[in-house]
Amino acid sequence: MVFEMLAKRDKSHEQVIFCSNSETGLKGIIAIHSTALGPSLGGCRMYPYSTEKHALDDVLRLSEAMSYKAALAGLPLGGGKSVIIADPEKDKTPELLWSFGVHIESLKGRYIVAKDMGIVTEDLQYIGDQSSYVVGRPVQRGGLGDPSRSTAKGVYYGIKSAVKWKLKKDSLKGLRLILQGLGGVGSNLLELLSNEGMEIFVQDIKTSVIDEIKSRFPKVKVISEDEVFTTECDIFSPCSVGAIINETSLKTMSCSIVAGGANNQLSHTSIGKKLLDKHILYIPDFIINSGGLIYVSSYMSPKKSNEWIENKIQGISQTINKVCELSQVENVDTAQMALILAREKIKRSYLS
Repeated sequence: MVFEMLAKRDKSHEQVIFCSNSETGLKGIIAIHSTALGPSLGGCRMYPYSTEKHALDDVLRLSEAMSYKAALAGLPLGGGKSVIIADPEKDKTPELLWSFGVHIESLKGRYIVAKDMGIVTEDLQYIGDQSSYVVGRPVQRGGLGDPSRSTAKGVYYGIKSAVKWKLKKDSLKGLRLILQGLGGVGSNLLELLSNEGMEIFVQDIKTSVIDEIKSRFPKVKVISEDEVFTTECDIFSPCSVGAIINETSLKTMSCSIVAGGANNQLSHTSIGKKLLDKHILYIPDFIINSGGLIYVSSYMSPKKSNEWIENKIQGISQTINKVCELSQVENVDTAQMALILAREKIKRSYLS
């Protein structure tokens, strides 16, 4: 298979595993990017990828970003990620998740799985029936529950830091923000922003989600997918799929700041320089959306306090300020600056 050949050729990751089970229909990938700082941790994403190469590219990029996220958050964790090639609305079964849990267990803790797009806390309970290396099970089953609120809180603090840095404002009042994606992170972020006196535009591909949001937040303005990159705003906050900022969308973007919860927002690292050239401040996604990882890590031994969690999430702002300052001094875009800092930290750990 082309998939297996590509997996064997990858040299940037410590381990890439192809998971399959013909009886349950499981077809997935686990990618461990780095364990230099600790065991790799990252969510499982269930998505009906069009090709195996698309799935492989996604899991490799996502796992690499998790290494950088943990490094800059100051956590003793490495980066990993997994994907299941399936439609969560049609193909998800307990048997499929159980068979995936067997593969997780076989890695003996080198990879710890959490939730991501297409996977909910109840699904982690099924995976956890076959593996002890699972975080984020339902609260009623003794787990930590959904970390989306913590991710959103980090994005919220990050937006405030970006506004202070770029627009020299201590308040969000009167600013225009486009929020794309109203899943767990996006909806929680909207709740945090709703009392800031902002003009908020929202977009999501699911009509049912939009209807629910409109009932909860009647002041928000709904825009179409086509209007996301043609509507003027101060802040664009992508909280959905990756690679949303690309050569095409960049042409019509009209904002001062990009700060959102989505992973891998840039289609390519070169987009960071192009954003800088357009005088758009980009807050690297693996910094601003690290609140969920911080929350999840707090439940690992030894368990951390709520105060520790809050202090760590607030610390995201300090990391953002450091990256912005160094970016300005070195005349390097923020995406590259964040990568430099994260890679240096991981490299030092490998050499120590």
